[in-house]
Amino acid sequence: MRIAAINKPMRTKIALISLFNIDFGVRYISSFLYSKGYSTNIISFGQIRLQAEVFFNNYILPKPLRRNACPPKDVDLFINLLQKLKPDLIGISVPSTSFITASILTQKIKEKFNLPVVWGGLHPTLCPEDCLQYADIVCIGEGEYPMLELAQKIEHKEDLTGINNLWIKREDGSIKKNDLRNLIQDLDSLPYPDFVNFGNKFLIDEGKIISDPMIISAYTKNEYPIMSSRGCHFSCSFCCNSVLKIIYKDKGPYLRRRTPENVVDELAYVRKNKPVLQLRFWDDVFTYDQDWIEKFCQLYTRKIALPFSCYTHPKYTDKRIIQMLARAGLGSVDIGIQSGSENFCKNRLKRYQSNEEVIDFANELKKLDIVPRYNLIMDNPFEEDSDFDITAELLLKLPRPYKAGVYSLCYFPRIELTNQAVKDGLITPKEIEGENNKALNNFYMCIDLAKDKKRFFWDTIMAMVVSGFFPEGLIRKCKHSKFLRYHPKFLLILLRLYLRISLFSPVAISDLLLEKIKEFNLVNVKHKFRHELLFNKNPRFFLSLAKLYLKANILRRGEIFIFCSSVVDNLERYAINTPLQTFKDETKIELLVFPEDSPHKINRSFFLKIRKKEPTRFLSSFKLRINIYSFGGVFVARKIKFGSWKINLEVDNNETDIKMDLQFPYLFFTLKGVRRAVVMKDKGKIMRKDLYIISFVLYDECLKRYTFKNNIIIHPDEISNS
Repeated sequence: MRIAAINKPMRTKIALISLFNIDFGVRYISSFLYSKGYSTNIISFGQIRLQAEVFFNNYILPKPLRRNACPPKDVDLFINLLQKLKPDLIGISVPSTSFITASILTQKIKEKFNLPVVWGGLHPTLCPEDCLQYADIVCIGEGEYPMLELAQKIEHKEDLTGINNLWIKREDGSIKKNDLRNLIQDLDSLPYPDFVNFGNKFLIDEGKIISDPMIISAYTKNEYPIMSSRGCHFSCSFCCNSVLKIIYKDKGPYLRRRTPENVVDELAYVRKNKPVLQLRFWDDVFTYDQDWIEKFCQLYTRKIALPFSCYTHPKYTDKRIIQMLARAGLGSVDIGIQSGSENFCKNRLKRYQSNEEVIDFANELKKLDIVPRYNLIMDNPFEEDSDFDITAELLLKLPRPYKAGVYSLCYFPRIELTNQAVKDGLITPKEIEGENNKALNNFYMCIDLAKDKKRFFWDTIMAMVVSGFFPEGLIRKCKHSKFLRYHPKFLLILLRLYLRISLFSPVAISDLLLEKIKEFNLVNVKHKFRHELLFNKNPRFFLSLAKLYLKANILRRGEIFIFCSSVVDNLERYAINTPLQTFKDETKIELLVFPEDSPHKINRSFFLKIRKKEPTRFLSSFKLRINIYSFGGVFVARKIKFGSWKINLEVDNNETDIKMDLQFPYLFFTLKGVRRAVVMKDKGKIMRKDLYIISFVLYDECLKRYTFKNNIIIHPDEISNS
């Protein structure tokens, strides 16, 4: 256990402030100081908020966000909290995006307290002189040891100058610039970052103070964030890593990594103390070093076995690495493409990658059932029409489904791309982060904020490509249309109108309902049969009809539809009487599940049996996908996938029993006496009252769906409320 209670009395009290993010630097400094006997409190000021549409590849409908970087009510709560905590030292981690917020908070601190204020993080490292206009001390680079020495000197009332990595503003206004110390090479020597609650964490957001807030990583609750390394392979011209490598020149290797044992031990410690259901590795590239990955996977599957995600890139990842991680629980990855133009990536972005590598890597991920999220940068004034066109064509070639993180280019200080843009007159200094806080509100692409027709047009085309709503032929016609290039707003208006009509129009619903009635010829039979008999003959039709009526009620009256008792009785009878099935063409069992008031009350236990009559004829590795479908979603006249769980199975017996406990939205399965958790992916919109179907699909090691000839049977032995 790396974070432990200290018996010696606490001394200097330090308040550490993070702005709009989880901030690993603050967490590491807090645990490091705590391990040396100092009292620390972490105050998270604000949370980043995004339009929900971007998580579903919808960049057509979102409008720009206009969020106050420093709400007055939150500032008052911040000052009041500091007055209660009574710190001796205040440290603020300042990304360039939050420079304006940090300057306002520091001014407020100076009005109320006579305390030293230290700024650390990326912006003070890149622009220390600018930061010393507000802060008393600036920490350049890694802050664990400088902050420890600073706390010791404050404790013993010693002169604060002479601490490496710190620039200190003297009373006469001069600056003491101390040397930069070497980078920390032994990352295992540091305590685990302070994410586990000790009653020392506070979140200030939207006029409220929340004590010991839930961990939220990548906008996902109960997802634990972790980093196994510091540094990056790349030196991209748009990223601060290119400048940091220059700053740290001759200070030791820039890219460093913890041992697999240390990483897994942290996760084991966290699982004992926090309700963690999934993990996210925030390394710039996690999937490198095959020996390290192999050792990590061995330990991880034995001690942790939770689903996780990470950042990767095909340039540093071979198939064996990604296959090992998939077996260990890797469910999704982020891949930085930035631009599909190889020449533009090489000559302007300083990224050396090929589209062939990206496509091959994407196909491998598809085979392994790993969901990719491709990161792109739009609104780049250096890109030409041909570059954007190549990017669009690359995305059309990538296998779906995939997610897309489409970002708007933000200009960070001192980096090569920013300097060139200012020199060429493409931007003004006021558009650089620090002077501007665009990334705080509109880090993702927002079409309405495009600066000119060219960028507006290509932003719209890229939104069409990644959405998956539009056929390739239509996209290509649009991107080759001279009229739409000169009138891109007309294209956006049409797309928004189309989506709103398709998703929300009562007329469309009425038409579909009429088609269903005609299809089943209900006009001729409604007087001859009671609804119970009709339902027994055509249960799927009644499901569709109920769904149509549900959506029509929501749209027409703004109410959540509650099914009449007779329909529910028939549906439940149909669900309970689902018979044992021997599958011919595909492995699928469908069971209707009914929540009481909300999907959060979906609790069921399933006992599945995989029986191999002739075990030598089949591989022993399987993938079991459990899908849940909703009949109350946005689209009508068909069921829509609400979410899914994926389980990797190693079957070495003729007959294997699997017990599953569904505690929505989590699924727990017990195999060979080991109980593990699986987190739902692609969760859809939650309805208060809805119908759900759960289906089970089995795949072999080659990821092909089985054709059954009575050799393998999967069936539910029992269905009961858990």
